Amino acid sequence: MLSSLAAVAGYFLLRPPLRVFIVPQNSEHNPQIRQLLLDNYSSKINRIVILGTNHQDVGPLLIDCQSSGYDLLVAREHSFVNTKKVAKSVYPQADIHGFIFRPRHHYPSLINDVNRLISPLNDRQTLFLVSVDFAHYLNQSQSRDNDISTLNLLRQQDYSRLSSLTSTHTDCPDCLIAILHLFGSRRLEVIDWFYRSGTSYYFISL
Repeated sequence: MLSSLAAVAGYFLLRPPLRVFIVPQNSEHNPQIRQLLLDNYSSKINRIVILGTNHQDVGPLLIDCQSSGYDLLVAREHSFVNTKKVAKSVYPQADIHGFIFRPRHHYPSLINDVNRLISPLNDRQTLFLVSVDFAHYLNQSQSRDNDISTLNLLRQQDYSRLSSLTSTHTDCPDCLIAILHLFGSRRLEVIDWFYRSGTSYYFISL
């Protein structure tokens, strides 16, 4: 794990531009997210797909943020709005597509929805940003233990156990399952980690 995002520029010199990042949701992390995107900039990107948490827990289990009828809900969802703002500051020309997830604890139906709605957007000109926070409401030691467990499940692609997680591990297990389904975990790498006020925040590449 890198100790600081200050080291990210050198990290990306060692590999081609990546197209998938898991990032924190809160606006206080926007400068680090922006720097991460700048250090990994690719002129080929013309579309950005954001996967985030439906914190209001209303509406369908998976909401396409471009669909009519959910404008107010989407406008209030910081997992999408904050990440979109940062992404647009680096890629002003890119089309932004967003999807927000409610927990369903049933991954087969989630996979069906991902195949139907999100997979068609996956090409080499698309950047994926997964706006997810990790362990909540715990002290730092407990958070680290739960985060290690969650990261192990990600590396194992254990959809069944991931789908059963609650906010003491992550606030959007469905977001994580969706991105694993699309890209797998072979290239998963933790870039940086923060703990603040009872919540764990991760920067992860896939």
